[in-house]
Amino acid sequence: IEVGDLSLKAARPGDAAGREPQAAPALVPVAVPEAEAEPVPPATVAAPPPGPAMLGPNGLPSNLPEYLSQVERDIIQRALQQTQFNRTQAAALLGISVRQLRYQMQKLEICAPDDNA
Repeated sequence: IEVGDLSLKAARPGDAAGREPQAAPALVPVAVPEAEAEPVPPATVAAPPPGPAMLGPNGLPSNLPEYLSQVERDIIQRALQQTQFNRTQAAALLGISVRQLRYQMQKLEICAPDDNA
């Protein structure tokens, strides 16, 4: 083998053909103490859906868009109350951006105590 041949066969970054499969590390069983179950705080327990007044005789909402808006309104209000109306923290709790939260608050007509509306 000559030096010129080796340089052509050497793996380059991004060159999948030159890579060799690597062995995965062995899994070693480890004794882990069982975690004690902690009670779920009341603020994280799912709230019941909006009342039966919004449900038709068959148990389904008679106006789905209004029903979903009410569910979303209730969830956003709970997140805001839980964070003392800190929109950044409430958005993080809900897994959305602050901009999305503000848009939803405007759309659903949710006012924070410090809003001048």
